[in-house]
This record gives sequence, structure tokens and C-alpha cells, in this order.
Amino acid sequence: TIILVGVDTGAVFQCDIGITTHGLIRYPAHVSAVRGITWNPFHEKVFATCSVDWTLKIWVQKNLTPMIILELGRSVAGVTWAPYSSTIIVAASDEGRVHVYDLVK
Repeated sequence: TIILVGVDTGAVFQCDIGITTHGLIRYPAHVSAVRGITWNPFHEKVFATCSVDWTLKIWVQKNLTPMIILELGRSVAGVTWAPYSSTIIVAASDEGRVHVYDLVK
């Protein structure tokens, strides 16, 4: 079982709780606090993170560089994948704006 944890320093830690040694990976994800992490329901190795640093990032598991970086221009409060598509992701800003992205467009 793999879990992801975001922290106030901007890092995201991946932990395989079935491995007792060398089971921790640190992603240098953001420069400010991580607000949300979500696995892609269609691709088990893909996840997204968001932060108060105004960015939403798409990652492939074990790759320490994000696959996609989206700048929202404001602090990002949360993120989730659309339940019907592997490429549509939704983020909410602190101001209450909702941002919908289709990653193939």
C-alpha cells in the first residue's frame, strides 16, 4: 500500500507501508505548503498536488520532476480528478474560483 503525504515545507513524501527499509521517496513538489494530493483514478501511478504557491502539478510516481505544472495565479485550496475522465482535473482557489483543465488540450 502506497500513501502520499504533503507537508508545510512544500515536500510530498511517498511511503510504501509494506516496505520497512528504503520505502520513502521525497518529491520536491512545491515551495510552500501542500494543500491537496489526489491519485488519478484511471492511472495508478499518476497523482496531482496543489499548493499555496499558486501551482497545480501532475506527477508520475517515482519521477522527481512533475510531468505538468499549471500556474493558477492564486493560492490553490484543493484538487480532484473528474470521475469520468483520466485527463480532466479540477482545482479550487482560496477566492472560491473553480478551475477545470483538460490535460490533452
